[in-house]
Amino acid sequence: MKGMMKNLMGNVMLNKRIKYFVCMLVFFALLFIGYKYFKAQSIIRDGEVLAGMVRIADQKYVYQAFMTTGKKKKIAEIDNWDVYEIDEDKSHTFLLLKSFTGEQYIVKENYQIPTAGKVNCVYVDGQRIEDKEILEAFNEILTTKYNDGTYYYISNNKEEQKRWKHFVLGYEDCPVGTDNSIYGIAKIDSKWVIVFNSDLGQKDENGYQAIYYEISPECGKIFEKSNIWKY
Repeated sequence: MKGMMKNLMGNVMLNKRIKYFVCMLVFFALLFIGYKYFKAQSIIRDGEVLAGMVRIADQKYVYQAFMTTGKKKKIAEIDNWDVYEIDEDKSHTFLLLKSFTGEQYIVKENYQIPTAGKVNCVYVDGQRIEDKEILEAFNEILTTKYNDGTYYYISNNKEEQKRWKHFVLGYEDCPVGTDNSIYGIAKIDSKWVIVFNSDLGQKDENGYQAIYYEISPECGKIFEKSNIWKY
């Protein structure tokens, strides 16, 4: 009799555990379905992607190249394009379009991109730099009045290309990099130098003829101790 009661109690406890497990399984399944539904409902589908303009709900955007560290979450699906916010900008002033054909970058139609002023961010090798000393160095470089530069041939060979770092800058309140006027900065013959894209000559099969300008020793020291040229 005691054995039967023990088995009965064991079966009751087992059934309770099974019911608890099933209830928890149903709960998490409903939670997941609710999350997927909420996420789907939050995706904007009102808009159009045209050759010269993109409309997302009531906001118009224009195409504009810029540098970003990458996409964040999807906010819209329009005309077979997925629209993503970017890491640096939660205001959705700058957005990224993606489809199977490629990527497009857009900015709000009424936003005036700063093209000069205080440098607030620098991009190099896909990374965003906000180090105060680096930014101050670029502010000095861009406000320096350079004398005649030095002619220099930028070869296509790997060793030559490794010494040059290419930068994209952002100014004032702009959250991304939009100014790619700098071809590159490198250390040549113990001097830190800069080449602007406007000073690149005609390209041949082996490289470019260019003009470089020497950077101040103070800026050179800042670059010297940075990790930018170590990779």
